[in-house]
Amino acid sequence: FEGSRENISLLQALFVQKQGEVDFIEYIEQLARSQGLEVAMDTVSVDSPKHISAYGMEYLILNFNVKGSWSRVFNFSRMLQVLPYASNLQAMNLIREGYVGEVGKPQSGVWKGVYTIKVLKKK
Repeated sequence: FEGSRENISLLQALFVQKQGEVDFIEYIEQLARSQGLEVAMDTVSVDSPKHISAYGMEYLILNFNVKGSWSRVFNFSRMLQVLPYASNLQAMNLIREGYVGEVGKPQSGVWKGVYTIKVLKKK
């Protein structure tokens, strides 16, 4: 049964823990900042459909956006798809916003990534 306990612990780590919303939000924000992106949370909500509520679970839903260079926004988008959580990237839009740069220097595009992510959370 020792191996079973380890497997259960690994599975438990896939879920946002009860009262762990703030930690998960901070995790996403830190992940964005580690890529050199500006991040802004738009909305955070919880959904408790019957099919998962019966198991003591619910969904934490985040709507947020990041801004930065194309490569950084794209890399962050890839990171969201492989989070170490039971999550689903519900929506992703990558939008070119404009250009930044100093006079006489090459300008680079500013991109905005807009995301909706749903993650399983313990009630």
